[in-house]
Amino acid sequence: MRTLTPVLKNLIFGPTKVCIVDDQRQWKAYELLMGGFHLAKAIKNATDKQQVGIMLPTSGLFPLALIATWMLGKTAVPLNYLLKRDDLEYVVNDAGVDVVVTVTPMLEMFGEMPKGVKEMKLDEMKSQFKGLPPVRWPVSKPDDHTAVLLYTSGTSGKPKGVMLTVNNLASNVRQCVRFARFTKRDKVLGVLPQFHSFGLTVLTMLPLTVGCPVIYTARFNPKKILELMRTHRPTAFVGIPSMYNALLNAKSA
Repeated sequence: MRTLTPVLKNLIFGPTKVCIVDDQRQWKAYELLMGGFHLAKAIKNATDKQQVGIMLPTSGLFPLALIATWMLGKTAVPLNYLLKRDDLEYVVNDAGVDVVVTVTPMLEMFGEMPKGVKEMKLDEMKSQFKGLPPVRWPVSKPDDHTAVLLYTSGTSGKPKGVMLTVNNLASNVRQCVRFARFTKRDKVLGVLPQFHSFGLTVLTMLPLTVGCPVIYTARFNPKKILELMRTHRPTAFVGIPSMYNALLNAKSA
């Protein structure tokens, strides 16, 4: 799978490199890779369905779940936890999801998953992530394989599932790299939700594909963003215009 291959290469050939920093911890490349293998095993044991739900805060956990899902040749369904309860339940049922990779705090905010949907809580699976995981060769998929089923926010009617293929995602990342000339020497900082197309491709897939480190924070707090900028000295900030204005105001305050 063209979306996964460059990511795995960067993780394998730079195992001790810190590739992600989030609100909770630092992720070295080998930790993300081994975690992906462990989670892939757990997902395979939990479901035979093609679609895997992912409801996680902006953090290193999201790419871990994405890697595990794609290793199995399955389709990731990022869940918008900002949707109304009825709409989120509709998405889960419409996508045919019977397992959702999540963490306890997300469920405390949203509530339990619909009946028949297994909650795979990463914060309760630490014992399953110990030791060497079974190493697996990623399942090969063609460029027209649906890598991600991304649902709209439902501003007009119910949310609609958009099928993003391997080629869609790989092309989007490639275009961004060419336009902004990203390299391994860059360092990315961002706060966008990873269930959104912008947060998924530019903030999540692009750094891992290029092999440059990325810093995540789950909530937009201008003062915290400025502190992260001073600490990590990123070369790129991934956000939206309203965030830039808030940062300028916080800086001048």
